[in-house]
Amino acid sequence: MKLARLALAMLILLGAAPLYAQTALSGSLYEDYDFNFLGGGARAAGMGKAYLAVSDDIYGISWNPAGIYLLEKPVMGMAYGSLVPRGVGNSLVLPGSQFAGVDHSGTLGAISSLTFAAPLRVKGHQFVGSAGYTRSFVQYSKFGGTHQGYQSVWVLEGFNLREDSSLATYDFESQLKGGPYALNIGFGTRFYSNISFGATVNIYAGSTVREQNVNVFMDDYPHALGQRGHVLFESAQKDTAKFSGVNFTLGFKYHGEKWDAGLLVQTPFTLVANREFEIVNITRARGWDSTYNQFGEYRVVTEATDTVYVIDQKTKYEIPIRLGLGLAFKPSEKWLLAADFDYQPFSGQKVLNRDRLVIDPGGNNEEFFSEIDPEWNSVFRIRTGAEYLMESRFAKIPLRFGFGYNPMPAPSMDDDGEGTSSTVDLSFSLGAGLHWEQIYLDWAYTYSVMDRDIYTFGEFENGNIYPMTGTIENRHHHIQFAFTGYF
Repeated sequence: MKLARLALAMLILLGAAPLYAQTALSGSLYEDYDFNFLGGGARAAGMGKAYLAVSDDIYGISWNPAGIYLLEKPVMGMAYGSLVPRGVGNSLVLPGSQFAGVDHSGTLGAISSLTFAAPLRVKGHQFVGSAGYTRSFVQYSKFGGTHQGYQSVWVLEGFNLREDSSLATYDFESQLKGGPYALNIGFGTRFYSNISFGATVNIYAGSTVREQNVNVFMDDYPHALGQRGHVLFESAQKDTAKFSGVNFTLGFKYHGEKWDAGLLVQTPFTLVANREFEIVNITRARGWDSTYNQFGEYRVVTEATDTVYVIDQKTKYEIPIRLGLGLAFKPSEKWLLAADFDYQPFSGQKVLNRDRLVIDPGGNNEEFFSEIDPEWNSVFRIRTGAEYLMESRFAKIPLRFGFGYNPMPAPSMDDDGEGTSSTVDLSFSLGAGLHWEQIYLDWAYTYSVMDRDIYTFGEFENGNIYPMTGTIENRHHHIQFAFTGYF
């Protein structure tokens, strides 16, 4: 009897593992990331991140390093950012199903910038050097739901297998959070007359964690000798991706009496994600002979646990060149108007997954990658903002607002799984501050809206594959606080 139960547990594990893989939606990182490596600071955020032609404070090293040339004394800045994600959504697999309902909740907070800059002279030429940390973007997504359907199963009878079916209830939840950050090291200096030049090396690190949980409850599961019972399959997956990569930012800035202009080139690079998976599968079979324990629950007659570790997986993302142009206009001493335009040709870029690693003890290891076309779209972003400076006896009080049009590379999907128009993130920003001679305090609030049509597959019933389509609606709140101190 023990041998039969062990064989049954193994069959359940083998049969339920595909259910997990098929239920787990896409889970692919390149569909979740927007790869929008922008700079930091509450002033920039309050102005809708229209900052390429402004970039004249401590946070300019992460925007346009040519702008920091205007700093005349040592300065330090720190910003804290908080993301409050919210959203709703729905997806449809089969008529009557309730699957993949989006329910964003929680708060993610962390230091978003920490930067230092100081002027210096090299052979009599004026430079401003800067080094800092900038959290490029924070990703958060959470979705899940429930579905019911009949699932084909195999039953062991003696030494033979027969096919049967059982009603299965799927409960699924997936959450992704984290993102890359950059160490920015660079300088700004005068290039010619009122034109400055700057360069930054950006060293990327950071991580994301995706946690997925799947419960599959199979009611009236068939067993040998005509007995039937209940099977509960639980699977928990943790997917950790640690990032690395390097690229360069080259910037120019024209500083005029009324007009400023900024030009930015960010070199293409490969963002590498080294990934580790941990999967824990637990299978419990209950009540084959319809007996109960002393608590009135089905007696557990079979329980099996399987833990799988997959380490040293690697994914490469091809991030294209970024070209940016910024304009700033000062109609008066109190007003500043700004607009940014930047372009990245994501179309045709690939995602590479490492399939095999050949270790050569006496030489270089050899890696083999499969190429995936994520069907990205090229993106053209527009950001606008304004600042009005009020003065009082207590302090200078800047008031800011802005708007951003930020398409994502990953497109929305139609009912046939074909990419359609780009998914667009619209942002609306407000900000203010208190400025004294040596201390600046700034804050910003941004409300972002993004709707996206999704599509994937899942094998849910009698071996048939059904498409899953639906809409995810993100309504996120972003809050930033920044401190700037001049020495």
